[in-house]
Amino acid sequence: MFAVNDILQLTPAGVENFKAQFGADDELFVSKVIDESTEYAQYFVITNLTQMKSKVEPQKPLALTINHAHSFFKQSLDDDGCGLFYLHDERSRVSDEQLEVESPNWIKKREASWSVIEKFQSDEQILKYLLGMLARQITEHAAYLNVNEKAIRRALNRYISNGCRKNALLPIAYANVGNVRRVYKTKPGPKGSLLPSLRTRMIEPSDMIKVQRLAVRNCVDKKDGKFCLKRLHILFLKEHCSSEVAFERDGETHFELIVDESKKINYQQFKRLFNKAFDPQQQQVLKIGKSAYENNRKDMTGSAFEGATHAGQLCESDSTELPLYVAYPLNKDKIEAAGKPTLCIVVCVRTQMVMGYSLGFSSPKWIGVAEALVNCVQNKKEYAKQYNVHIDDDDWPSQHLPLSIRLDNGGENTPKQFGIVLEEDLGLSIVDYCPPANGAGKGTVEHILHIIQGFISNITGSVEKKRDAGIQHASQRAVLLIEDVHRLIIRAICIHNTMNSRERLLTTEMAMKEVIQTPSAMWAHLINDELLGRPRMSQKRLPELVYLLMPKLKATVHRNEISLKGLGYFSDWAEKKGWFAKATVARFKIDVISLGDTVDTIYFKDEAGELQPLSLKKEYEMYEGMTELQAEYQLNQIKENRKELEHKKESALVNFEHEIEQAVEHRLNNEFKDAPPNTQKTIQGGIAERKAIMIENEQQIKAEKLANLMRVSSAGKMKNEPLDIDDDEDYEDVY
Repeated sequence: MFAVNDILQLTPAGVENFKAQFGADDELFVSKVIDESTEYAQYFVITNLTQMKSKVEPQKPLALTINHAHSFFKQSLDDDGCGLFYLHDERSRVSDEQLEVESPNWIKKREASWSVIEKFQSDEQILKYLLGMLARQITEHAAYLNVNEKAIRRALNRYISNGCRKNALLPIAYANVGNVRRVYKTKPGPKGSLLPSLRTRMIEPSDMIKVQRLAVRNCVDKKDGKFCLKRLHILFLKEHCSSEVAFERDGETHFELIVDESKKINYQQFKRLFNKAFDPQQQQVLKIGKSAYENNRKDMTGSAFEGATHAGQLCESDSTELPLYVAYPLNKDKIEAAGKPTLCIVVCVRTQMVMGYSLGFSSPKWIGVAEALVNCVQNKKEYAKQYNVHIDDDDWPSQHLPLSIRLDNGGENTPKQFGIVLEEDLGLSIVDYCPPANGAGKGTVEHILHIIQGFISNITGSVEKKRDAGIQHASQRAVLLIEDVHRLIIRAICIHNTMNSRERLLTTEMAMKEVIQTPSAMWAHLINDELLGRPRMSQKRLPELVYLLMPKLKATVHRNEISLKGLGYFSDWAEKKGWFAKATVARFKIDVISLGDTVDTIYFKDEAGELQPLSLKKEYEMYEGMTELQAEYQLNQIKENRKELEHKKESALVNFEHEIEQAVEHRLNNEFKDAPPNTQKTIQGGIAERKAIMIENEQQIKAEKLANLMRVSSAGKMKNEPLDIDDDEDYEDVY
């Protein structure tokens, strides 16, 4: 841990990162440590000692968090291995009484400089200045005092560079009183020129209006209580700097937005435009809530990946309910919400690459973690094709199982389940069970989950924090299906893996080999290492892995089918094994697994360790292609319909019985009222003769109806008038 006045040197990563600002051999020192508070993490203020000795005015110091400071700088040691520290010049530690005697004019000049920066001397103001967040306030204060902005900035640079001591504001020449004139060294060199692809255009007056309209229309998103200007910058590029182009892929025409480099402005330009477009009061109106770091977002002492040297060695897994309502797909007549899905991810701590994920409507439980682990070893390019997403192998290169994992000790993850399945069956080491609701114990995965949620925080159906009661609830705007969310999650993970800069994770070896500081690039470097690397897992092992990780379901074998959750399955293999013959004597249960995609097939593991598929029977073909949720819904619908039909049938049968009684009573009271009751118990005689007479009478009646029909048809043809007669019904009466 660095302390105030420690002399530092650049690490190889620091030389590469600050090559445009510092020389490789420059000495630096810690001029101030800003302690951690509720508003910001601990920061180290680092001043370039070499440049301060060689230049008339010191440069603006750096403000770095503990992780960045230790990544880019190291303690300077003497020959005995002891740390070096910086002592301020003796002249800068002189007392006011001595100054009054020796140089009274110097005090007046010091007090003049002190007055212009008196407003910016708190730790919070110093930190904001070093992070570039006081530009507007300094401009306004300079205008109020009627001084040049440089007078404030130079005084702040000297004050902060010399440990925030008042005598640091003594005129520069005072340090040389009675001393030999300083020898000024040459500058480290000019800054490198930007690549052509990184150059941007000049700001135009119309850009200010565009930024104002864009911010008002989209408001300013809340992210940890701070303005999320990056998304507004992306929207600016989309609306004002992009054009749509068509291209062919797999015989189909697709459309994509291409950013016009001649119209593009970078994020720093956009940020300056935004700060000019809105004063602090207007920004507060746009802003929602107060800014505050969450506990798991603060910089901690040490690092989460300490001790992990290769990819996948230590992983963290966690689940969270996404702030997004998904559409209900089973009712197309109305936009209805099916609820908010739960996302579970597995993250490599060493590289911060997302190795796998799972997404579903169920609350966090073992099935989500199991599906995420299965996804870790899947070929991501083939997996993404299932959701019509085309990615490259470099976008998501993980196809490996974690070596050790850190999990929640919540209800979804019981030690018994993990101990048996992970440790004994798969050989994974469980590093720790973090206490429930303790996000700091899994800071890496919590941070990545927060990043992924940020990608979907502004799409249709997303939940708005501190929503105005007059704004429509997000559940009323749920139009995206779960398949759409899968596509967005895959895209978000690929963007994080390939485009998020994680320079503090670079090692000296990575820096020397010019490894790009993205999770996927660092993963590829470590996983391909000759000593510590690992080959990708064969996809042929997926069935075995899936069976081990998936929860076992109890299916019942009947004499003609295998029943599971109201559906029937059959297999020639099971029939050869004599399952159905055995079930004629007594039904029995077996362990099966379901992959969760469709209900078409379930799997049973035989004695040889092979998975035997059990297919849906033809009589249940109406459920083919459905997910478990859809099939369950349809089964419940059929069950409800059956209950309703049974209820209606009961009423109809009551009336049917009533009609029978009425018909019998009517005939007894009319046609057969004078007939005596039959008392004979044997079959009546003469039934055949009476039946023949009835047939003859019936034929005469049908012949008369047919003759009448023919006469009516002939008359209709003569008049050329269409007749509304159903021939089929008439022929039914005849025959």
